[in-house]
Amino acid sequence: IIPISSREARSVGDALREIDTKQIISSDFVLVSGDIISNIRIDEVVKEHRERRKISKDAIMTTVVREVGPRDRPQPGGDATVIVMNAETSQCVHYEYMQHDKTDFDLPAEVITKHRDLDVRIDLLDCGIDICSPDVPALFSENFDYQDLRKDFVRGVLMSDLLSKTIHCHVATTGYAARVRNTRSYAAISKDIITRRTFPLVPDDNHLGGDRFDQRRGYVYVSKNRVSLSRTCVIGNHTIIGAGCEVMNDVHISSSVLGKGCEIGNRTTIRNSFIWDKSRIGADCVIEESIIGAHVRILDGSVIRRGCLVGQHVTLGPNATLDKFQRVSRHQPAANEDEDWDEEEEEQREEVEKDDDDDETDEDKSVIASVTGTESSAVSVEPNLVSILGQMAKAYLWPADPEGGEGDAEDIESPLNIRLSRIGDHGSDVEYEESDVSDLDTVASSPMGSPLSASSATSAGLISNIPTISLDSSADFLSECRQSLDRAYQEGHSIDNAAIELKTLRMASNVPLKKVAESIVGFLVGKIELVDTPAAQRGKVNAV
Repeated sequence: IIPISSREARSVGDALREIDTKQIISSDFVLVSGDIISNIRIDEVVKEHRERRKISKDAIMTTVVREVGPRDRPQPGGDATVIVMNAETSQCVHYEYMQHDKTDFDLPAEVITKHRDLDVRIDLLDCGIDICSPDVPALFSENFDYQDLRKDFVRGVLMSDLLSKTIHCHVATTGYAARVRNTRSYAAISKDIITRRTFPLVPDDNHLGGDRFDQRRGYVYVSKNRVSLSRTCVIGNHTIIGAGCEVMNDVHISSSVLGKGCEIGNRTTIRNSFIWDKSRIGADCVIEESIIGAHVRILDGSVIRRGCLVGQHVTLGPNATLDKFQRVSRHQPAANEDEDWDEEEEEQREEVEKDDDDDETDEDKSVIASVTGTESSAVSVEPNLVSILGQMAKAYLWPADPEGGEGDAEDIESPLNIRLSRIGDHGSDVEYEESDVSDLDTVASSPMGSPLSASSATSAGLISNIPTISLDSSADFLSECRQSLDRAYQEGHSIDNAAIELKTLRMASNVPLKKVAESIVGFLVGKIELVDTPAAQRGKVNAV
């Protein structure tokens, strides 16, 4: 295996364009991202793809999807994907990502006319695994605006009037595959690993990270390497205790993961949370459904409510109280959100944090044992944040996610969708006005069919309050189309060349074919000179 690094690549499209430039791929290849958890037999999918390529060289990609049953854990990320396939050939003819605030979708008429038998599937989870031909990197190079593999590439190929390439789906009925896209999917996939749905990728397989675990009743995994558990501590179901952990008296841990070298103080309660390596939690603390980074110090009496994210090397407390979904980091949030990310500066920060951790290990241990001492190297905390972060905190409280943004409407997720992709957010606390109750009936009878849960219906009531982003793409397309036709008419372009330019413009603007026809007819009618006699008028029409 030869790893290739690139500082300029910021997306899948950038990476594939660079690979195409180096000309290192000459045969079919497997394309996956680094955050995939899977035990699906890829060799069978590769064989199926190669057999299909023997029949048609235009079959450039095979996408792996798996069926999700009604009793399965909620899909990682909570979002649905609508995939329309040819029932006989498994060719994907329409792909649409459904956000939480969408209840229907548009199916192009061309799809229905070209394919007699279609399967419309909303029970499939995109595994993020693709078998690709060498044509895929080349298509990314030809279309420099392709960044995302699904939203840009797959959609562009399926909607293209110029390309004859096809994409097929392999529906996996056995095995497991999912991608960690956000904190919600991180928690869901972690629970799947603990409950052994990803076998043989399970903690006690003793291959992950070199640790050796012992499985106990209730899906409890305890490392065999220097773990100290008090006799009075309670370890609940679905829990992992990493190597070198020390759990004190009267501690309650359930449905949580402790990384290597964690220390948990007396009478602390941890539920549905993830504590990363070498973090120390003081006495009488409560942590609910949150993610605590590595080398974190949480001092005595602190409370971290559900949905919180605590960055690495942060110190909180004593008596810190983080409200739901708050974010805390050792780094100060940028004043300008458009500020470019400096990779070298980030590496320097990580080196400083590592040195600080090595130098302050003994001091932090004494601080956790007793927080009554006056000596501390903690960063001063603003007076109005002392009740939140604690007097000895080394942290910055980050602002909440913005309610909206600027840009392409299809690249900006709705605030509701962003909310429900967070760990600990179940949508049960969504507030809505009484005037919006009537909207629930519309949602319940949506074209998607299946009855919605109470939390989903409640969340849908919030949609009417979300400001819509209006982008007049049709007007921009009509203007560009008219300019293109003017150039073709004045410079005497052939009909074929003019048609190619209009098709490219249509795909870039994502407008229906009807809009193109309206623009062309309007342009041609405007070029006809009006005369009095029918015969002369017919000649003017033919001249155009």
